[in-house]
Amino acid sequence: KEKEEKEEQKKKEKEEKEKQKEMEKKCREMKEEQKRKEREDKEEQKRKEKEAREEEKRKKQEALELEKQEQELKKKKAAEAFVNFFVPKQKVEREPSTGPVSKSSLLSSFTIKVDMRLAPTTRADLTDEKREV
Repeated sequence: KEKEEKEEQKKKEKEEKEKQKEMEKKCREMKEEQKRKEREDKEEQKRKEKEAREEEKRKKQEALELEKQEQELKKKKAAEAFVNFFVPKQKVEREPSTGPVSKSSLLSSFTIKVDMRLAPTTRADLTDEKREV
């Protein structure tokens, strides 16, 4: 009887040890799984942060490119406006001046420029008929 009890007790102890080992094994596996998940979460977070930084960097680069293009466009427009500002003057048909201008005339201090017109030096006499009109 005692032998059976001892054997039964040994069996129970053995089963308990196995259960405890199994529990410890499960606990270790759970801890490892938790660590693995934490590690994956950290890696995912790092990857997302890196993507966000790269996206921000790309946006800044695009903004710089756009600003450069706008500056180039402004420069081109300014240059074009500058060139178009100096349009060659159209030659106006002028009546030829009536002879050389004497410097000893009444308006000798007044300089006559190339594009100015000069009044005739002699005036036409008006008849009575023309005066009435």
